[in-house]
Formats: sequence, structure tokens, C-alpha cells
Amino acid sequence: MVTKILLIIVLLVVFYRDYKHQLVEWFLFPLAGLLFGVTFYIMSLSPEYFFYSICLNLMIVLAILLVLYLYSRLKLKTGFINKTFGLGDAFILMAVAFGFPTITFILLLALAMIFTLLISLLLKKQYAYKTVPFAGYVSLFFAIITLASYAPFFPSTYLI
Repeated sequence: MVTKILLIIVLLVVFYRDYKHQLVEWFLFPLAGLLFGVTFYIMSLSPEYFFYSICLNLMIVLAILLVLYLYSRLKLKTGFINKTFGLGDAFILMAVAFGFPTITFILLLALAMIFTLLISLLLKKQYAYKTVPFAGYVSLFFAIITLASYAPFFPSTYLI
């Protein structure tokens, strides 16, 4: 319970810092990953399942980053880090990879990207910068999901 509350606070700080300043302190990402991991470990069926899920999730994140890297270098002919994708964006994906079973991770990651797209389209005119605060919006999404997990009608994200 305490880890979830701390996780929500850290995720909201990441959202605020990324949205307002496009600058998130580096230590927030490992802290979020640790809090995600502790929460998942407590809820997991066994340590083997926990580690197996994290390894698969990290491989998925690395595959996504590889595709984005190749696309930005070959198709867009531009740099990857801090040109088409921020370092904090990669860090938040890695932090979230520690938080859920693989199927849940894939589902929530897809929903987080849809959420990010919709929010960025809705708030495009109000946002001061030209880039999308991806890490901030993803953090906001997972803060909402973590907060919603306290509702009695919300299904457990660790049983999917």
C-alpha cells in the first residue's frame, strides 16, 4: 500500500516536471522502477514468474527502442536521443517494465500510447513546447491506473 502511494507521487512528479519544464531529474526513473518492481513482486505468484515477466518486458521495450532508433536514423535521417525520442521517454518505459506481468504490460503500454496520443492532440494548443511530453503523459496514465486499482470494481492488473 505504501509503495503504491509513493509510486503515484513519483509518477505525478515525473508528469509535472516533464509537462512544465521538459526536464525530469534522473533519479525519479530508477525510483519509479524500484517502486513498480516492489509492488509487482509483492503481488506476483513466485519469484521466477516475477523475473521472467521483467525479462520479457525489458526485451519488448528494447525492441520498441530499436525500431524507433532505426526509423529515426533510416527514414527520418535524424538523431534518435533528444531529437525524435527523449532519454526520459526511454527511462519511463524501462521503469514501467518492472511493474506488471507481460500480458498486462503489453496491454497497458498500448493503452498508455493511445492515452498519450489523445492527450497530446487535445492539449496541443495549450502546450508551450513543440515536442510531446511522452514520459509525463505515460507517467500520468500509470498514476491513474495505480490510483484506480484501489477501487473495489477495478480488476487487478496483476491477474491479467
